Amino acid sequence: MIISAFKILFFTDKKIGNENVEHIEKMFQSSYATKITCVSSIQQAMEELESTCIHVLISDTTENTPKFASLIKKCKSSISCSHLYIMYITSSTEEDFILAMYKHGVSEVVNLHTPEAILQARANKLAEHIIRCTNAHHKEELSLDPLLLSVSKGGITLQFTKKEFDILHLLSNHPNKTFSRSEIYQKVWGNGIIVSDRTLDVHISKIRTKIGEQFIQTYKGVGYRFMPR
Repeated sequence: MIISAFKILFFTDKKIGNENVEHIEKMFQSSYATKITCVSSIQQAMEELESTCIHVLISDTTENTPKFASLIKKCKSSISCSHLYIMYITSSTEEDFILAMYKHGVSEVVNLHTPEAILQARANKLAEHIIRCTNAHHKEELSLDPLLLSVSKGGITLQFTKKEFDILHLLSNHPNKTFSRSEIYQKVWGNGIIVSDRTLDVHISKIRTKIGEQFIQTYKGVGYRFMPR
C-alpha cells in the first residue's frame, strides 16, 4: 500500500492537549494528512509502534528523560521500529542536555524558539522525504493471492498465467531455498508430465520480466531461488 498519511507518535509527560501538540501540528502542516497519537507510557508507545506504521516519534518529556531514553533503547532493538525518526522538542539551549539527547539516540533536537516558518519548512521536508522513501520501498513489494491467482507489485495487478503463478508461488513461499528443476517440474506440472528445460526457462524469463530480475536467482546446474526484498 502506498502511504500518503504522515503518522506521528507524541510521547509526553505533560497533560495531553498541551500547547506542544499545537506546535507539532503547525510544524507538520503539509500536503500530507497528518495523524498525531499521544501516549505517556513506554507500554503504550511500544504497542502503537509495533501495531502501526509510525513515521516519527516526538517527545517533549522533561521530568522523565530516563524513561524516554529507555523507550529509545527499546525502539533501537525492535525490528519494526528500525526505520523510526526520533525527534525531541525543547525550549532549552543547554549544550550538555542537547548532547545527552543525541547520545541517547535522538535523530534531531528541535528548539521551539526557532521561527515557526523555519520549523514548518524543516518538518515538511522531513515528511516528504520519509513518505517518498516509504512509497519507494512499497513499490518493490510483491503480493500474491492464491485464491484469485493474482500477483500485484506496489499495488498494481500483473497478468500471470496459471503456470507462471504456480512457479512464483512455490518459490516465494520458500524464500532463499534453491529448488532444482526436477522439484519444480514435479510440484508445478506433476508426475508423469514431460517438460523440457526450455519450457521452464521461458516461464522464469516471463516472470522476471513482470516482477523484476532481482527476485529470482539462477543457480547454474542446480535450479532457482526466490530472494525477498
